[in-house]
Amino acid sequence: MLGSLLLRAAELRRLLLRGFVAAVNFRSNEPPRYRHLVQRHVGLLALIGLTACAAAPPPPAPKAEPVKKEERAIVVPDAGATTPVTEPTPSVASATERKPTILILGDSHAFGPFGRTLHELLATVGDRVVFEAACGATTEMFLFPYPESVCGYRVHETRNGETPPRQVVSTWHLSKIHNLDWMLKHYEPEVVVVALGTNYPRAPVPDATQSFMKALCKQKCPRVFWIGPPAFGKEAGFYISKTIKETLETSWKGAVFIDSTKLNAEKPLNIKKPHFGDEEAKRWAHHAFTRIASELRR
Repeated sequence: MLGSLLLRAAELRRLLLRGFVAAVNFRSNEPPRYRHLVQRHVGLLALIGLTACAAAPPPPAPKAEPVKKEERAIVVPDAGATTPVTEPTPSVASATERKPTILILGDSHAFGPFGRTLHELLATVGDRVVFEAACGATTEMFLFPYPESVCGYRVHETRNGETPPRQVVSTWHLSKIHNLDWMLKHYEPEVVVVALGTNYPRAPVPDATQSFMKALCKQKCPRVFWIGPPAFGKEAGFYISKTIKETLETSWKGAVFIDSTKLNAEKPLNIKKPHFGDEEAKRWAHHAFTRIASELRR
């Protein structure tokens, strides 16, 4: 280290001597005898300056900026916990699941326990359930521009599973009723449950069924569940159910037909009064709902 400093001092002395000698010779009128004095002093100054520089402490190194560490949340488990507990992430299906809007269309069967029980059951699987029943209704009646019911009209509604259903309209006389186009536009149902067929339409049963389904699916076809009539008369109930079922299976593959004649095939209702009692009507509603609910879960 000392040898290196001496070499650097000699080199610095030599360079300074050159500069100062040239300056003295050029600017001074002093005789050459002073040159040795200048040289000696310049060399001494160079050695002192170099030694001072070597002794001086080095400049402080620039401070390195601290490296920013990524901030992370620290979870401190409970003192008594043996394993970390994490909350389950909800599945996409459960987060986006939504119950459908359901429209029920019926005739006088729906006025009593059958319609009321079916409505309450469907309210458990539907977000909004609207029930429209017209006494004496056929598959054609709801297609008229200004339909009327000759013996009564009921509209009930539920939201979010409320019970009992709220009564919106209830009459027992000649009444104007909503037609199918109006109901589809205002209710926008995703599921339509049709409980029609006991009353004969003016057109043949296959044609009336086709016309109803075409009107129902004119814009966007909802899921359709058609509850056929129970067995009544000698062959009437069986014929109507069989015909509606064949029409749906042939032309409307997505529609589900629910055969109600199985409930009372051995004891058909009187053709002049084809209505169940309260308990049988409730059993009919449960029979239909079981099939609808199982299909909706698919």
